[in-house]
Amino acid sequence: RALTEKWERRFLEDSDRLNIVRAERYPRATDNIEGIVEMVETLKKKGFAYEAGDGSWYFAVDRAETYGEFSRINFEDDGVREGGGADEESGKRNPRDFALWKAYKPSDGDVAWESESLGRGRPGWHIECSCMAIKFLGPTLDIHAGGIDLVFPHHENEIAQSEAFSGQRPFARYWVHNGFVNVDSEKMSKSLGNFRTLEDICAGPEDARAFRYLVVSSQYRSTLAFSKEALAAARKTVRRIDGLVEKLEAMGRGHSKESAEGVAREVEGVVARAREGFEEAMNDDLNTPRAAAALFMVIKSAEKLLKQGTLGTADAAVFLGAIRKMDEVFGIFYEPNIDSPEPQVLAVPDHFQDLLTQRLEARAQKDWARADEIRQEIAAAGFTIKDTPAGSQLIPAEK
Repeated sequence: RALTEKWERRFLEDSDRLNIVRAERYPRATDNIEGIVEMVETLKKKGFAYEAGDGSWYFAVDRAETYGEFSRINFEDDGVREGGGADEESGKRNPRDFALWKAYKPSDGDVAWESESLGRGRPGWHIECSCMAIKFLGPTLDIHAGGIDLVFPHHENEIAQSEAFSGQRPFARYWVHNGFVNVDSEKMSKSLGNFRTLEDICAGPEDARAFRYLVVSSQYRSTLAFSKEALAAARKTVRRIDGLVEKLEAMGRGHSKESAEGVAREVEGVVARAREGFEEAMNDDLNTPRAAAALFMVIKSAEKLLKQGTLGTADAAVFLGAIRKMDEVFGIFYEPNIDSPEPQVLAVPDHFQDLLTQRLEARAQKDWARADEIRQEIAAAGFTIKDTPAGSQLIPAEK
C-alpha cells in the first residue's frame, strides 16, 4: 500500500502540474473487493462464469453473443486469443476466456482475499474496472477513455462482463482511445531506454505549460511525437500567446468599457468565424489541431491590428474574451506548482541600453509594433528580455 500511495501522490502532483481537473473520486480496487466478489457471484448465477480446475473463476466468452464486435476481431480468421490458452491453464474451457478471480498461489504473497464462494484469491485484471465503474457511474457510462492498446483485450472484456452483469447495453456510449507517445521518432518504452517522466522534461512552469499545449493541440488518437524540438516549439507558441494576452490586458487597464458598437466589424467577423470553427472542430471527434487553428485565427488578427496601431480597447476586449473562452478547453493560462530554475541573468550591454529604453517608452505609449521590433532585434542577438520591477534583464535565449 505504501508503494501504491507513493505513485498515487506522484500521479496527482503531475496532474496538477498539467492543469488537469481532478476527478470527484479515485476509488481503489482494494477497497472494493466485496463488490468485485458480488459481481463474480452474479455472473456465476447468470451462467457467464465458471470455476477452473485450479480454483480460479473465468468468464465464458462464448456466452457473450457480441464478444469481439467492439475490437472488430474475427477470432477464427485472426487466431487472436486473450492469453493463456486452455492447454496452459488447467480447466480453462476456451483460450479466449479471461480471469474474473485468480486462485491464490504462494507467489502472490499477501496479495489475496478470503471469499466463501470463490475461495482465497485476488481479482482478475478486468473485473475491478467494471465493478468500480458501475458502482460510481451506473451501468452505462457517457464516455470511457483509455490507451489504444487497451481496446483488446481489456475493453472488450470489460464490455462483456459489464453488460452480462447489468443486463444493459451499451456499457459506454462513447469510447475515446489515445495514441502512443514517440520520443525522437521511437515508441517510448523502458526497454529502449527513452522513457521520460514529466519531472524529466518539465524543468519549470513554462515547460509544464508548453507540454500541456503540445498534448492538447495534438489529435488524441494520433501518435504524439515528443522531442526537445517539439517542446521548444510549443514553448515558443505559449510565449507568443502570453505576450499577446499581456498586451490586450494592458489596453484595457485604465479605460472604461466601450459599447458593442465600438467594436470593429472586422474584429466581430474574425471572432465569430473563429468561435464557430472552434466548436465545429471540438464536435468533430475532439479535433484539437483544428481548434488550435481557430484560436490562431484570433491571435493573428489581433497581432496584425496591434502592429497597424488600429486596435481599439473594445476590440482588444473582444479578442481577449475569445482567447479566454477557447482556453477553457486548452487550459494553458495557469501557474504550475513547480519551482522555476534560476535563469542566467546578464548585465545589459551598453549598446542595448538605448534599445531597452526605447522599448520601455514604446510600451508606455502602447506602440506595440515598435516594442516588438526592438524585442526581435535583441532576440536576433541571442537574448530574451525579462521585465522586472527593478528594470529589464537579458537572459540567454534557449537554443
